[in-house]
Amino acid sequence: MQKFTKVSQLEFEDAAQFIASADASVRRKIALIADSKILDAVPPAKIQKAAAAYGLTLSVKSGRLSMPANKRELKAVLRFLEENYFTSELSGTRFLTSSKRPVK
Repeated sequence: MQKFTKVSQLEFEDAAQFIASADASVRRKIALIADSKILDAVPPAKIQKAAAAYGLTLSVKSGRLSMPANKRELKAVLRFLEENYFTSELSGTRFLTSSKRPVK
């Protein structure tokens, strides 16, 4: 958890509070995000733009993605970073999914 708060692409209002309030769901999502290395591969501005297409408003300050203090908003951001959103190729419908099976 503490390592996640030190990621250079992220900004936390209160890192200590973030760590203290993280439940099992948040910790699991953080582990998956860290394993995917998505934050190393995609700049915060691109993440912000992609999130807007799904109706998520993410804040980028000084080139860093601001992590919300509100638990509900935080989980939405973490779900997005975990790549749980996708758009259907057929209908263009946007979905939230829990499946992490890649198409082969």
